[in-house]
Amino acid sequence: MTDHIEILQLVNSTAEEITIKALCHGDMQAAITLAETLEATDYHDQRFQVIFMAASNLLRGVEPIDTKSILEECRSLATELKLKVTITADFIEKLTGDTSKATAYAATVKRMSWLRKTADFATWLVSEL
Repeated sequence: MTDHIEILQLVNSTAEEITIKALCHGDMQAAITLAETLEATDYHDQRFQVIFMAASNLLRGVEPIDTKSILEECRSLATELKLKVTITADFIEKLTGDTSKATAYAATVKRMSWLRKTADFATWLVSEL
């Protein structure tokens, strides 16, 4: 985590984890709403970014959204995007949180993403001055 993001506490790990859990293990309507509301770049944790992309791809396809298919899609994306991220079936299965609040937490994930981008820009601007 970069210093200014850590200092300003611009990551809500609970919100990120609950929204990803809802994508992977929640009902289909909640997953569709989250996929339409959020983007992979809204997540700070790179593992969640990859899982979000994988689940979103599966939502647009015919494959079932289960741990096995999510894991296969994650591996494919990580290879394709040349990311050094490790996601295991155990990691996906052990996601925690109350998925009934996932759509509310999506707003938090989006807000934190916007604040991180704003903080990154402010940091860049100060360094340029």
